[in-house]
Amino acid sequence: MNSKPNYNAWEVRSSGGTLEEIVKYGLLAPSSHNTQPWKFLVEKEYIKILPDYSRSLPYSDRYNRAFFTTLGCAWANCEIAAHNFGYKVDSTILPEDEVGDVAIRMRCSKSVNS
Repeated sequence: MNSKPNYNAWEVRSSGGTLEEIVKYGLLAPSSHNTQPWKFLVEKEYIKILPDYSRSLPYSDRYNRAFFTTLGCAWANCEIAAHNFGYKVDSTILPEDEVGDVAIRMRCSKSVNS
């Protein structure tokens, strides 16, 4: 598919599956007011999902309830994609004192059966 760069997230494959391709599915997650308030870091066999507070909605989501629900949607999309690509996923919600903020770390390892 030849598309413009801002449509690259929709160019996903149904087989193979690198961690970067898994993140593309996370990018497609629904978010409150389509804010997409997340950042992804891919390091070796880990995907970290971090909140991006520059995209928070202080008036309509004062307590960040929808903000953090949205992070959960991105996490779920990534986990589903990872399982589809044959990865075993171990997810951890990291405490604030470990990374300076709440974050999700997904360890993705290829399943023995894949």
